[in-house]
Amino acid sequence: MAKSLFEQLGGTYHEKNGYLIPDLRLPAEEEQPIGTWGQRLNNISTCAREIVNEEIIYA
Repeated sequence: MAKSLFEQLGGTYHEKNGYLIPDLRLPAEEEQPIGTWGQRLNNISTCAREIVNEEIIYA
C-alpha cells in the first residue's frame, strides 16, 4: 500500500479501538507582547466589568 501524504511528510499514527489516529502536535508558540491598543482594550474591559459588578451588588 502506498504511503499517504501525511506519512510522506513524516507523520505517524497510533491505534485506538481499531482506528488509526494521526499523531498531531502543534508547534511551540512564542509569547507575543500585548501592544498599546491591546492594553487599552484590556483596561476598558476591566473598568466595564467593575461597573457591571457594582450595579449587580447595589441594585
